[in-house]
Amino acid sequence: MYNVTRGDFLKELQRAYFSCDLHKRHLHYHDCHQLILIVKGEIRVKVGKTSFCAQGGQLLMFSRYENHSLEILSQDYERYVIHISPSADMLYSVLSNRPEGFSNIIELGVEFNSFKAFFERLCTEFSSDKWLREDMLELLLKELMIMLRRVIPYREINCENALIVSSIQRLFENEYQNRYTLSYL
Repeated sequence: MYNVTRGDFLKELQRAYFSCDLHKRHLHYHDCHQLILIVKGEIRVKVGKTSFCAQGGQLLMFSRYENHSLEILSQDYERYVIHISPSADMLYSVLSNRPEGFSNIIELGVEFNSFKAFFERLCTEFSSDKWLREDMLELLLKELMIMLRRVIPYREINCENALIVSSIQRLFENEYQNRYTLSYL
């Protein structure tokens, strides 16, 4: 298992690692988006009041501050985990845009091997000290957002409205402690 935490080099990517840790993760949330690619094994996931099982070949997506817990159900559990900070870049909106019928579990099907190879590459680059590492990670993150856009059903929305909603969402995420009125927004 390798596990490297965020440096000051790239604000979007906080953590990226591979793990076969079998400890239960009690209800928690992160100050970032979390992607978990299940390589093998089975887990029970609870998101809010919803509970479901996930297994190897599937991708889990949790938004910033989304309460979730994980219970490992098999001894051969392996996963890749990536933590990504919210970004103003519209490409990253795939992490927070929750169209009607959205599920935290994404069936990758024939795309699984591509995602697995990609996650391995991203985690390896994250834990390296190679020259131009930051530039490569920035490119890899953009590629990941495109890969996600291609596997997640996406509902086209009006660009002008999307920018307004995105700016309000960033305001809430960055200054969540403030009280807002509708007239202010």
